[in-house]
Amino acid sequence: MNRLVKWCWKNIFWLMACAGGVGATPALVQYAYSARGYKAIGGEIFVPFLVPLIWYLVELVKGAFKEFSKELEEET
Repeated sequence: MNRLVKWCWKNIFWLMACAGGVGATPALVQYAYSARGYKAIGGEIFVPFLVPLIWYLVELVKGAFKEFSKELEEET
């Protein structure tokens, strides 16, 4: 359980951003419906998937930089 708590504290920003994205989606959908004047599904429905995608990309880039710095240290 200690590892779970440590992981949650380390990633609290991302967890809050995910919750905010999920929580904001109904309001975004309602706003889009009122702006369009008719019911349709647009890009606002993908907001909950945007934060985890950005999270994944940030972690991927961080890992790539760590690997790159390890290779540079080994060469010198």
